[in-house]
Amino acid sequence: MTIENFNNSDDTIILASTSPRRSEILKRLGVPFAAKPQDIDETVQKWKVPKSVKKLAKKKVKNALKDSSLKDFRWFLGADTVVVCNKKVFGKPASAEEAEEIIGFLSNKKHKVTTALAFFDKKSGKMVVKHNTTSVFFSKMTKKEIKQYVSTEEWQGAAGGYRIQGRGEFFVKRIKGSYSNVMGLPIHLFFAILSDAGYPVWS
Repeated sequence: MTIENFNNSDDTIILASTSPRRSEILKRLGVPFAAKPQDIDETVQKWKVPKSVKKLAKKKVKNALKDSSLKDFRWFLGADTVVVCNKKVFGKPASAEEAEEIIGFLSNKKHKVTTALAFFDKKSGKMVVKHNTTSVFFSKMTKKEIKQYVSTEEWQGAAGGYRIQGRGEFFVKRIKGSYSNVMGLPIHLFFAILSDAGYPVWS
């Protein structure tokens, strides 16, 4: 739900993210939120995971706090996800061609998915930034399979060029860690952050 058609309430979380997957998870959990995507520069000169991912998540929150239309909201959530394989860092591919290259690189390898969450309580002024990492093992894919998958357009807006909750799971042999983390919002970590912040999870 966007901010334009949402009535403010004490437990509404401003989701400073463009990810439809994060919105889907929050809806499924029944957490009241309003999506307010932030247009920030995600260019990182030298990646240091998880430090760089945390910095971007925090940057999204700080940017949202500057928005005057959000001045009456208390809770803010920023998140960022990257994929790391053989010391190479992959974010969201900019084209189908780039998606093919990334998935081809991940084929028959283990990669790690790191998601950072930044949660801010305006009332207390406290910002909590934490991360979660999941190992994902891909099967070997043929060039034809990669092209067929990319044609589904699931790569759009997805770190690493695939969605584990979609047809991308066809190629996942196994994972070690949080499944929801690969989707972009590690639920267990998110719950722990909310609980520690005093957010009314059960209301």
